[in-house]
Amino acid sequence: QKVKMVVFADASFGNLDNKINSSRGYVIFLSTGTEAGCLTWAANKASRVVSSTLEAETLALLDGLNHAELLRGIVAELMFGSESEEHFISIVAFTDSNQLAQSLYSTKHVSNHKLQRDIENIKQRLVRGVVSEVRWVSTDQMLADPLTKKGADCSKLDYVLETGKIFNI
Repeated sequence: QKVKMVVFADASFGNLDNKINSSRGYVIFLSTGTEAGCLTWAANKASRVVSSTLEAETLALLDGLNHAELLRGIVAELMFGSESEEHFISIVAFTDSNQLAQSLYSTKHVSNHKLQRDIENIKQRLVRGVVSEVRWVSTDQMLADPLTKKGADCSKLDYVLETGKIFNI
């Protein structure tokens, strides 16, 4: 069974105390499809002030993918003895931003130039096969939601962390 890096990335726009900064978070699993182990997670302030939810979600996904690529090289070296075998480990990412998911598979451009560069960065990873797929998932299935929102339901993330069972990826 093929091993995958699974990234759940989420953000909250303007939700920090000053109402200007946004939070972002991601959780990365190593998965066989229905079972998964958490490799890492992060939850903190977005790296720059953003002007929309789409931009915050894009930064969160980009951060998660950057970390997944780094981890994939390390895991490939441990599993196969060589980082050059990393192509045996695909990266699949999930976002609960339908607008972001659609933007990644669209030819339309957004008007914000920084955001456009970030979206194009992810698109290039998809085209080159560095990232296998970015999928939309409903907010109630977003495992990174508790990392970015005060009072969010943690039960699904807790379940995956405790049991190692994840929905079929």
